[in-house]
Amino acid sequence: MRHYLQRNRNAYESSVLAHVLPFIAGAVNASGFFIIGTYTSHITGSVARVGDDLAQGNVKGALSAAFLVLSFYLGAMLAGALAERAKVRNKSPYSGTLEAETLTLIAVTFLGITEPKSVPWLNTVTTALLCLAMGMQNALVTNLSGAVVRTTHLTGIVTDMGIETVRAFVWILQISRDPKSPGVLRSMFRYRRFPELTMLRLHTAIFVSFVLGAVVGPYLYLRYSYASMLLPIAMMTLLIAFDRLVGFRSQTKAASESQPPI
Repeated sequence: MRHYLQRNRNAYESSVLAHVLPFIAGAVNASGFFIIGTYTSHITGSVARVGDDLAQGNVKGALSAAFLVLSFYLGAMLAGALAERAKVRNKSPYSGTLEAETLTLIAVTFLGITEPKSVPWLNTVTTALLCLAMGMQNALVTNLSGAVVRTTHLTGIVTDMGIETVRAFVWILQISRDPKSPGVLRSMFRYRRFPELTMLRLHTAIFVSFVLGAVVGPYLYLRYSYASMLLPIAMMTLLIAFDRLVGFRSQTKAASESQPPI
């Protein structure tokens, strides 16, 4: 099993980045809205809320929004600290973050039994834990992808998709006008590693995976309440097992290892 995973490491790591982690983020973020009444990964929106509330003299609302930002920030810090600690000990820099996020979601599941929206301080703790989990995941994916991919929000992803779609369309037009071209479809298959097409596929996969998670998460919550968190917890547990068996590599490191020596 270990040897099989090692031989297919790149394919599995790409699938984790493009499908598994965005699905988890979408499920947790959307389910979190039903649990605590707010989204937990929209840091831009939370910062905007701070400004809006301060402008209206609503200091309590501004502090509440700032608390979301702080919790997300602390989650990213925790992931970074765990990664650095693992490097010092010559261990996988990602297992600690995966385990911490899993434990955080388990805590959210148990707190969900108490219906935190009806208890102010429990609602605050649950909100902090969900933001903490999203901060950890975003930092984890940033390290894994070499700062190319984010999975907890789609603003940058959709922006990149728009730019890459235009570039891909221009490339297709150039191919179609080239009399020596074997045809658009053959060219797309032959040149499937064309950067714009490759990144467009990646970002589209992330977008679709996040949306699916955002549908499945609330769907399960509406039927099974707090137990809906068991799905992302199970998925995180499988990722931990993969990291224990094979070990994730950052895409930057993997790319440098694949380059021939000069």
